[in-house]
Amino acid sequence: MVVTIGQNRSDAIGHLSADEYNCLVIDDSYSIKDIEILLKYLNSNRSTTTIFFISKDFNLFKDVLYTFEDFKLNLIDAPIDAKELSETIMRSLFTMDHSTEVDRQVRMNIQFLKIFTDATKKILSDFCGLQKVDFQKPQLLKKEGCLPYAIRGQIELKSDLFQGTYIIHFDQRTYLKIVNRLLGSNDKEISDENKDFAGEIVNMIYGQAKIDLNLAGYNFEKSFPKFEVMPYPLKPVHPMVQLIIASEEGEIEILIEIKKMQGYVL
Repeated sequence: MVVTIGQNRSDAIGHLSADEYNCLVIDDSYSIKDIEILLKYLNSNRSTTTIFFISKDFNLFKDVLYTFEDFKLNLIDAPIDAKELSETIMRSLFTMDHSTEVDRQVRMNIQFLKIFTDATKKILSDFCGLQKVDFQKPQLLKKEGCLPYAIRGQIELKSDLFQGTYIIHFDQRTYLKIVNRLLGSNDKEISDENKDFAGEIVNMIYGQAKIDLNLAGYNFEKSFPKFEVMPYPLKPVHPMVQLIIASEEGEIEILIEIKKMQGYVL
């Protein structure tokens, strides 16, 4: 791997104009304006350069990252040593092992999302009994906060290739319909007796998705679900993919937070 260091924005653009580089590594020592100009330059030239952005706090750069949401961008948490960075880049750019063909496809694109949407749909339909579970088009969550849902279930997603969180939000009407159907109860509100079911649902969805993801080489670790009644508004620090589910029982929101992912496509 040949490495060229650009001392500033102009230097970096000069190197990139030669079109001889497979990737660009930027850290947060660059200003927001410099990063924006570099991305605009690559975008205007329809560059296929893979971009790695290293930062201790992606929230500081979220506006410019969202502006280029269709760009191929890999987010790497700082600090990171040179060896680990080199391995991260090599894993993203080149083949890895026997599961590489699947792994290359299972990114935070339609295939990766499909594994989670299929698992979510299966549990909500087959186990929870929801009818006509339809997903709207996925999008990046751009607004601070979320819709006023009554209960949240979430679980950490951890592997060498991905770190993030799977989150599901229910409004009270939809959640109680599910709980009453499954438990044979007639609860009128979310209570200590039924609130932990949000964690059970998200745990089942994770277990279902993990089967296919681990076959693709992700090797997700065991994780324990959490739930929260009247959850506080979410303020995205890391990118979050939002999927809204429309069902006959009501609307459900799925969020997949991306803290770290090899080959992440924003």
